[in-house]
Amino acid sequence: MILGRRSMDGKRREIVRLGHPILRQRAEEIPRERFGTRFLRDLERDLLRTMFEDSGVGLAAPQIAAPVRAFAYYVPGEDDEDEVPPRVVFNPVLTLEGEPTELGWEGCLSIPGLRGLVSRHPRVRVAGFDADGQPVQIDAEVRRIVEEAHNRAEAMINEHAGALEDIVKLLLDRESIDGEQVKAIVAGAPALPAATAEGEAGEQQVLRPEPRRTTPGLMEGERPQPA
Repeated sequence: MILGRRSMDGKRREIVRLGHPILRQRAEEIPRERFGTRFLRDLERDLLRTMFEDSGVGLAAPQIAAPVRAFAYYVPGEDDEDEVPPRVVFNPVLTLEGEPTELGWEGCLSIPGLRGLVSRHPRVRVAGFDADGQPVQIDAEVRRIVEEAHNRAEAMINEHAGALEDIVKLLLDRESIDGEQVKAIVAGAPALPAATAEGEAGEQQVLRPEPRRTTPGLMEGERPQPA
């Protein structure tokens, strides 16, 4: 189950720091009979609430002194990329692909104030369960987000096909148009007239701004003639 960020009503737990013995222990696998219980639902909400209040994008259960195999994650949206909604995965199984060749600066909420350059695998597949015991796979979730974004883009192209043709024609004629002109065309306004004027011979001549005078008596680009 994917949870909305604003619906987290769990409590913020203290994050244990480097040196705490629980961080050196192997986390316990959650037995099947614990799924669907209040224990896991409370842990799910507490993990997310703590992660967000401490401005993190990932948090493991042992970091809040719960010695079980579970972690919360969230990927904020940037620019045109959609966010990956917050979720908690229980009993995760990681499959690493490729060699650890990608370097990136990373931090840890259990080691505040320190960051390190970490070598990561280019791709990781993660499978596990939600709090109710339903299988989850992060690859499938990310693929769903990409497909939704693709479908939205395709719908916009189909819906505004005529406007896009007008924009292309205007760009071919003027070489550039501004954002307000694009918005007007998409909103249904007629394309602007071509920036041309009829010459004496009836040929189309592109209108250009008159050259500026930079020195009295001289046009821009002209050089003074020797006396």
